[in-house]
Amino acid sequence: MLLVCLQRMLAYMQEHQTVFSLKELEKLLPKATGIISQSIKDVLKMLCDDDLVEFDKIGSGNFYWALPSKAVAKKRARVSQLEAKLQRLSQDEKALEKRKEVAEKDRQPTEERKAKLRKVRNLKCVLMAFLSAWTCRCLCNNVSCFVGKLKRLLTRSLPSTKKTTLCLLRN
Repeated sequence: MLLVCLQRMLAYMQEHQTVFSLKELEKLLPKATGIISQSIKDVLKMLCDDDLVEFDKIGSGNFYWALPSKAVAKKRARVSQLEAKLQRLSQDEKALEKRKEVAEKDRQPTEERKAKLRKVRNLKCVLMAFLSAWTCRCLCNNVSCFVGKLKRLLTRSLPSTKKTTLCLLRN
């Protein structure tokens, strides 16, 4: 709902291409866009925080405006920024590919290398087994602790349902 309000207010301000005071917006926007007048100030603040709407304080009044040309310029700047980043990342990718090719050429499939790779795989398996056993043990401890606390709580709370509670906990 909030996103719709933001879009409607921004579209209205860009369509009219004029300067508005807060009072004018609170008067015009509910009729034109269906935005509740109590939320206009909050929505306007969000638009100003995102630099989608400009504002200026002149004397005791705040004046707001949003021009489509600024939005277009902002989008163009963002596109050029993203294109530059894409170009930089593609150059980095090419450089990494070259380094990978050089490393693969230098890497000789010796018996020592094969033995080290087997050792690394074995150590990974041992580590994974240890971690899974440790995780399982922690979970079992937590579950048994929880069940014990639940048994104590239920047996203290209602002595008449003690037998029913114990039967439920066994199943």
